Amino acid sequence: MSEKYLKLGEKSNSFFDPQTGFGLAKGEIKGIVPAYLKSPRIRRFLKGGGLQYASKEEYNEYVAKSTAKTQVKKTKTLEVEETEKLELEDMTKKQLIVHIEGLGWHEDDIEEAKSKKTKAEIIEFIKETESEYEE
Repeated sequence: MSEKYLKLGEKSNSFFDPQTGFGLAKGEIKGIVPAYLKSPRIRRFLKGGGLQYASKEEYNEYVAKSTAKTQVKKTKTLEVEETEKLELEDMTKKQLIVHIEGLGWHEDDIEEAKSKKTKAEIIEFIKETESEYEE
């Protein structure tokens, strides 16, 4: 039996079938259990264009993109956590920038920090700017 995948139709924003628990959000592609295709709601939405079949290639591409996005988020989180354990002087220039991005500073201050040429200039900028955000 071949696997079947569903995605939302062009005019749909989301879908949920309470009988099966199957749901889709905009941009998602999911495999579907063949028995779910017997659900009146799913059949109605397929017939009306609210749901569409997706190819295995579309599904694999979706999974690859989702995995890549998750890995970027995990890497970014790990980098921020690493910088929280270090003193400024012990960080690399890249870690200093990640540290600043994780502080919630205004975009202008982040960009100014990124424009600094040396690690020493970035550390000096951090120390000068931190007091503005401590209130």
